[in-house]
Amino acid sequence: MASTINNYQDCGPMRYKSSIPVPASLYENTAYPSRFRPRISKHVDVADKACWEACDDFENATGLKLKADSVGCINPIGGNVNALWFPEAIPERLHIISYLSELLFRHD
Repeated sequence: MASTINNYQDCGPMRYKSSIPVPASLYENTAYPSRFRPRISKHVDVADKACWEACDDFENATGLKLKADSVGCINPIGGNVNALWFPEAIPERLHIISYLSELLFRHD
C-alpha cells in the first residue's frame, strides 16, 4: 500500500501560542496513525521537571527505587508525552498534569 506522506493537516484555524510543530521526520512514516500534524509544548522543560519531581516524591514516600534512570512520560526521541498531548497548556497546568500522570505511572 502506498503511503500518503505529505497529506497532513493542522488541527484547525487556531492561533498557537504555547507550542511548536514536531519535526516532520519523526512522524512522516506509515506507522504514524493520524493525518494531523503533531505539536509539542514550548514548555517541555516544565513537563520534564514535573515528571522528575514526581519520581523523587514517589521514591521518598515509598522507599522504592527506580529500576532505570528514566521516567515513564519522557521519551528521548519524541519528547515528553504530556507536552505532546497538551501542547497548548499553560506552564502551570502542564506541570500539574505531568506530575500527576508520572505519579500514576509510578504507582502502577
